[in-house]
Amino acid sequence: MKRPAAHGTPGAATFVESKYTVWKQTYSSKSACYDDLGCGKFCRGHAARAVKSSGKVTFLRCRLRSSKPPCHWSAMIRVASDDSVELLQLDDPKFAEHNSKSVLQGKRGWEDFQERKTVSKLLTDCATSRPQRALRSARLLDVGPVKKVQLKQVQKLKENLVKKVYGCREIGQLREAINKRKALPAARDRGYFCYSSVSTDGKKNKVAMVATTRLLQERWVNQPSCVASMDGGFKFNLLGWPLHVLGHVNEAGQFGLCALGLSSNLEQKTVQSMLEGFRDSTARVTRSNTRKKLAMSDAEAAYRKSLREVFGASNLMCYFHVKQACKDYIVKHGHGSAEQRNEIWDLVSDDIDVLRGAQTLADFQSRCAAIKAQWDAGIVSERTAWLDKGKEERNFPEYFARQWGTQVPDWYIGASNAAIAPSTNNAAEACIKNTRLDAGNVVAGIGEIVAFLLSQVEAVSRNNFDAAAARVTPRPVWRRAAAFSTHIGTQLVRKVEQDGQAWYVCSPREDPSDEDVGARKVLSTVSATALVKAFCAQRQGKCCKTLNPKPQTPNPNP
Repeated sequence: MKRPAAHGTPGAATFVESKYTVWKQTYSSKSACYDDLGCGKFCRGHAARAVKSSGKVTFLRCRLRSSKPPCHWSAMIRVASDDSVELLQLDDPKFAEHNSKSVLQGKRGWEDFQERKTVSKLLTDCATSRPQRALRSARLLDVGPVKKVQLKQVQKLKENLVKKVYGCREIGQLREAINKRKALPAARDRGYFCYSSVSTDGKKNKVAMVATTRLLQERWVNQPSCVASMDGGFKFNLLGWPLHVLGHVNEAGQFGLCALGLSSNLEQKTVQSMLEGFRDSTARVTRSNTRKKLAMSDAEAAYRKSLREVFGASNLMCYFHVKQACKDYIVKHGHGSAEQRNEIWDLVSDDIDVLRGAQTLADFQSRCAAIKAQWDAGIVSERTAWLDKGKEERNFPEYFARQWGTQVPDWYIGASNAAIAPSTNNAAEACIKNTRLDAGNVVAGIGEIVAFLLSQVEAVSRNNFDAAAARVTPRPVWRRAAAFSTHIGTQLVRKVEQDGQAWYVCSPREDPSDEDVGARKVLSTVSATALVKAFCAQRQGKCCKTLNPKPQTPNPNP
C-alpha cells in the first residue's frame, strides 16, 4: 500500500532529480552543506532535513513541513566526482523560500537557524570570540540582527565549536607541526620547541609546549642574579588554554622574556614538566647552571611550587596582588556603604604597609600577630564578618592571617635577603598583555598557535635586553641623601652600637613632602638606644614597645 504524504508536504513529483534546475550554491563537502543548512542540528524553526537519498542525490525538506501552516521549502543536493556538493532547487517560488508564518515545533534547539549561523560566525572572529561580546555584536547588527538568542545558547555553541575544531585529527596535526620545529636550529635567534607533550587521556587532550631560542636561553644563564618571573593569562585563544611567560627581571625593573609556553591546563604537574623541559634544554645548549636565587610570581600555587622545585629559587610574592586581593575582600564582604568600606580599607592598607617593612620572617610573624589582634579588637573584624555555606563565621583578619600570613608570607621586604628585587610582578603581567595584543587576542587554529609562539620568541630575540642594568636612582633622592649624610653623628641622626653592629636612628621629618631633610626633632641618646633595642627585638620576633615619636627604620652601617 502506498504511504500517504504528510500534511502539507509537496507531492512525489518533487523527488524527481530532473525537476531541480535552479542552481543555488556549491559546497566543498556534504558535511559543509549540512552545517550550512542545519541538517542534524537541534532547531525549533526553519532548518533543512534529509528525507530521501538515492545514490549521490539527497532530497531536503524544511523541518516545519507538517506545521500549520506548512513550510514547502524544498531542495536537492548532488555529490560530484570530486566530492563537491551542488545545492539545487525547483523552479517554483512556492518551494524556494521558507514560510515565515509556520508555527515553531519542538522543545530543543534555537528558534532561528539563521541567528545560529550569525552567532557562530562572530564566535570565530578574534574581535568577538567571547560569548557575551559575540551576542552583543549580533544584536547590534544593521542587517538581520539577532533577537531571540540567549547567552547560555551562545556559551553552549562556543563549547561545541571548540570540540569540533580541536578534535583528534587536529591534535595529530598539532603533534606533526611541533615535531617539525623541535630540532635545535643553527641560528641563535631561530625559534624552536625545547619541550612539548601532546597526549590524549580519555576524552581530554593534554597539550603542553615551550617555545624559545638559543639566544634567549643564553640570556637566562648569563645573569643568575636576575629574579626569575613567571605569569599566565587565559584570554589567549578560543579554548581558554593558559599562555605562560617565563623570564627574569634585572635590577632596573625591566623584564626579559626567555620562553613562551602554552598548556591545556594550569595543573602544577603540567607547569613543572614545562619548566623542567626548559631547564634541561637550556643546560644542554648553554652548558651552564640554570638555577636562580629568587623567583617572583603571584599566589598561583602551580607557578610558586614549580619555580621553587625546578630552579631552586626562593619565592617572592607580588605585593600589588596582596593589596588588591585584600581590597577586593573588603569590598565584597564589608558592611555598610561604599564610603564606609573605603574607610576600613584605608585603615587596613596602612597596617599592611607596616607589615611590608618587616626585615625577617620572625619580625613579619610578630607584626602579623600584633596587627591581627588589633583588628580583632577594633572595627575591622566586626565590619567584615560574614557566614560561609557551612554557617561558619569568617572575617578579614582571619582571612589575612591564613592567606597572607601563613600560606603566602613572602611579600615583606626582608624576604629577598637584602638582594635587589622587584616588589611586584607587573613586568611579567605587562608582557602577557602585549603578547595577547600581538596575537590579535585570539589564536584560532593549530597552525596559528605554533607559528605565533615561534615568531614571537624570534621577535623578542632581536630586541636588546641588558641583564646587568642597574637600578636608576632619581637625582632628587641623591641630593637628599647627600644632605642627610651631613647630619650623621649629630643630634639629629644618632649612632648607636648594639651587639657589635652600628645603627643610625633619627626622628621622622616633620613634613614628609619637605625637601629639607634636617627638619626633624632632636633625638636624645637614651631615646635612640631604646629605639634600636626595640627594633632589634622586633627583628627577632619579640614584641617590644617603642617610644614616640615613631622613628624611621634604623639603617645598619655596611
